Amino acid sequence: MARKGERLSEEARKNMSEAHKGKHPSEETRRKMGKSRIGIPLSEETRRRISDAQKKRFESEEVRKNFAESRMTLNGEQIAHLAKDYMREEYTSNEELGRKYNITRGIVSYYLRKAVKMGLCTEEEYEAATQRRHVGNTGKRFTEEHRKKIAEGRKGKIHSAETRKRMSDLLKGTRTGTENGFFGRRHSAESLEKMALASLKREKNKSKRYSVENRFETSSLSEGAAAIALERYIPIYRIETGKTFQNEGDTLCLYDFVLEDAILEWHPIDLHHDGGKLLADEYAAYIWNKERINTSDRRAFSDLTREFKETLAKEYLSKRQDASDKSQVFKGRKVHLARNILELYDFISRYNKNMPEYNQFEREFKGLCGYVNQFDTKKQESKLEQKVEVAAGAAGA
Repeated sequence: MARKGERLSEEARKNMSEAHKGKHPSEETRRKMGKSRIGIPLSEETRRRISDAQKKRFESEEVRKNFAESRMTLNGEQIAHLAKDYMREEYTSNEELGRKYNITRGIVSYYLRKAVKMGLCTEEEYEAATQRRHVGNTGKRFTEEHRKKIAEGRKGKIHSAETRKRMSDLLKGTRTGTENGFFGRRHSAESLEKMALASLKREKNKSKRYSVENRFETSSLSEGAAAIALERYIPIYRIETGKTFQNEGDTLCLYDFVLEDAILEWHPIDLHHDGGKLLADEYAAYIWNKERINTSDRRAFSDLTREFKETLAKEYLSKRQDASDKSQVFKGRKVHLARNILELYDFISRYNKNMPEYNQFEREFKGLCGYVNQFDTKKQESKLEQKVEVAAGAAGA
């Protein structure tokens, strides 16, 4: 018999494996084995063997066919029973529950989400039952290789509007009052000075002009980047000032980007500028309500700001669309509003089905902002003045 801490020989392990063939541990034994493994990382060899075993499961055409058809095996009554069993603590894993209904653990998750949509259980009940099953992962740490694979798998995936709303709802109230990391603290005099300087810098940047590649001029870094991105990913679009770019036609609006069948307005909403210009009365009401919100109630402040921004965006888009509909030059074109990089990406995707993943596009856009920045007319004038001074000094010498 091997002593504690000693490794079993290959022959002994093989004999034990042969002796256990066909035997399955009880559910209680499985739970004990699972708990004993908490915090112990699997070796590279073990992970490879598990991966190979999983691949062999799908080598048979029959197995693949049964797996594909397993989504259609449960009717409404069976889905209801599955949801009830999931809420019970008797079943601690999807795999265990799947064996009862002869489906895989992945299909169990599919039917549980379907049960929520059918109203057979509430979202809260489902989340609570899921949390109970996640306790088994406590103490486990992913390896760097595993984390890298997860990151690679998530690249380019964009949360749906419904998912973003759920994430927002889950975070509401978690960072307000005493839950806020800055609660009870104050900015230092140094921090306030830095914030003031940053604000002045933003105001100064508003008066900048960029002569991009000597082809077109813009007062906005992001607008210049958006123009180049449109040229890069929409083959039929080319920047022509007064035609496809900054074209007012027979309206009082200066449209940013004019395509054959649509108009794109690149316009990140500015609360104070757009509020006072578009909806003066509503903006005054927003300021009045904002001043009366308790400073510790971040949630109320955030909700108020977000709702007013949405109102401003709708008003801005409505006015631009009305002007286009009444115009003889732009009539028939739908006006689209892009307030951020994601909305710009969605617009371009309508014309180009071979777009890169969003994360890559976002990095490219930020790089284009840096590219446009080098065409700052003030910087170019300053460099020209320096060259003239150097030339004049050399001539005088």
